[in-house]
Amino acid sequence: MSISIVIPYKSCKSNIELIYALRSLEKNLKGFDEVFIISENKVPIKGLNYINIKDDKSSKFKERNIYRKILAACNDERVSKTFFFTNDDIFLNQEFDIESIPFYHKGELYETMSKQMSDYRKSLNHSRKYLMRKGLPTLDYDTHFPILYDKEDFVTFVCNKDLNWAQPYSYVIKSLYCNSKGVKGEYIGDCKIKEKLNYEQLKQKIANKPFFSTADGVINDDMIRLLNELYPKKSIYEK
Repeated sequence: MSISIVIPYKSCKSNIELIYALRSLEKNLKGFDEVFIISENKVPIKGLNYINIKDDKSSKFKERNIYRKILAACNDERVSKTFFFTNDDIFLNQEFDIESIPFYHKGELYETMSKQMSDYRKSLNHSRKYLMRKGLPTLDYDTHFPILYDKEDFVTFVCNKDLNWAQPYSYVIKSLYCNSKGVKGEYIGDCKIKEKLNYEQLKQKIANKPFFSTADGVINDDMIRLLNELYPKKSIYEK
């Protein structure tokens, strides 16, 4: 079964992370078909498919923007029924068969909430309250790792009338989907690089991690060196 890859994307001056993310997919992921970018604007990389969605510029609707992009993929007939959803700043650090990617969580939502001082805490709280009202588990699946979405299940569990996507700081989507679907997730610590590190620190940070991701502003010469070392071969999208 061929599975599409779907990547939400916000336009920026540099496409460096997306280029290496695509290299990591081509190197380490088996069984995928076409790649779809969901964005307001096309990026200057050949061979990608596009789904055009405009973002709400307010940070209050960040999660709703992601929701609308996933829903657009669900409604696009070109995208496979089950699709692999990832981001332009997520890198595969080991080989996977696309059909057997685990569902990863990082513990309970309330544990993540206790560490958050940002508006993201509101999204976590909305999600946890909704799941508790439904008598569902409240694990935090919103890791910086890819996930497999089934179109019909996404519409059933994430687009239902009991969810208010018009409210600011709405919901964290992976947690709604996985807890509602009843998946058997694996616990794993997140591996998001949130500050500029030197080469040795980066190597230590990602050691034995299946994936790693990068926050805004962490790309430096040492990170480029690491990415070149891990993914030296250009993807088909660079040729």
